[in-house]
Amino acid sequence: GRALSADILSFGGIVFGSFTGWALVAADYNCRLPADTPPMRVFLLTFFGLFIPICFVQILGAALMTITDPAYILAYADGSTGGLIAQVLSPWGHFGQFVLVLLALSVVANNIPNTYSTGLSIQALGHPFAIIPRFFWVFIAFIAYTVAGVIGREHFNAILSNFLSILSYWTAFFIVIVAEEHFIFRRKNGPLGGYNLDDYDTPSK
Repeated sequence: GRALSADILSFGGIVFGSFTGWALVAADYNCRLPADTPPMRVFLLTFFGLFIPICFVQILGAALMTITDPAYILAYADGSTGGLIAQVLSPWGHFGQFVLVLLALSVVANNIPNTYSTGLSIQALGHPFAIIPRFFWVFIAFIAYTVAGVIGREHFNAILSNFLSILSYWTAFFIVIVAEEHFIFRRKNGPLGGYNLDDYDTPSK
């Protein structure tokens, strides 16, 4: 019915958002590749670098949600995703606790590139933002998401799901706009005559 269709659409939007959220910042991590790197190689490295880990986590999450053992259901009800993972690792004893700590630290590591991209994105807004050192914007971003995380820790899943749903809508428009500029206006014989890299920091052009 309609409820099922809405759930499928929402879940699809969340999956889409978790992938396409990288569309905005992927170039930040390709800029150090050699200038003569084949475009197809850049695409494949970027695509599979995102596809493999995200699909693995999505499949693992779906598998965990099919568990019907009461202990696992209670662990999820009491501790959300973290509680469920802790329950899954509990048979491993102290080693499972060690793995749980590594997983917690991996969240911090996963936020490092996001925070770095935040600094770059804010500086790209204009010259007044660019003259402020990047570490300042990174520090502001760190404070912002730390405060948000502390405040929303009891409703993490709901907040994350809603955020990814919103992100998927926004990135969909972003991707369309960038694709139109690249394939229509910035093509070699297009209205703008391709890319002039010397004009990247000239607002009038």
